[in-house]
Amino acid sequence: MITSTLATVQEHEPSGPLDDAIASFLKRLQEAGYAKESLRNKRTVVRTFADWLRRRHVAVHAINESHVAAFLKRTPGTLPPRLKYKHAALAGFLKYLRDVGMISAAPPRAPSAGDDLITEYVEYLRHDRGLAPNSVLVYVPFIRDWLSDHIARMGGVATHAFDVVTIQRFLVDHTRHRSSEYARLLGTALRSFFRFLVATQNI
Repeated sequence: MITSTLATVQEHEPSGPLDDAIASFLKRLQEAGYAKESLRNKRTVVRTFADWLRRRHVAVHAINESHVAAFLKRTPGTLPPRLKYKHAALAGFLKYLRDVGMISAAPPRAPSAGDDLITEYVEYLRHDRGLAPNSVLVYVPFIRDWLSDHIARMGGVATHAFDVVTIQRFLVDHTRHRSSEYARLLGTALRSFFRFLVATQNI
């Protein structure tokens, strides 16, 4: 279990105000189906970030995205895939800290080019497919990730570019170091989204 592993390792590490939050964050990821290797990697990133904050005497309630940016810039030359992984891990950790009320809410998110499509997709799931609210909550984050990745490459939403090669690349990139259950849910969400696009003539 990740909790017993954490307890053993933490005996040899300096304690800090975020220790309990890190353990709870990793437990949440474990319950969400993240693989052990992914948990270890995320733990390393978050633990290093917490130690960096402690050395700079940053109060927990003051932590925000500017600290993440400064932390990531401290090692110039880091390869882009590794930098992206660290950023994603820390973004997830900050979201957790906000969920449990340890830091203040994030500034409003700027509208995305895919927001209207996601709204239409949610309505389709609820009214046309009759999905339960919990199922909608499971599917939407996967589709938001898909659209964010697509928009970053294309500069906007171009559904005609949703080809087999693009889908395969996304699946490989986003299931690496993840559990088989995570991969299954991602595949199910994408199939549901593409059925929606065909049914609504968005593709």
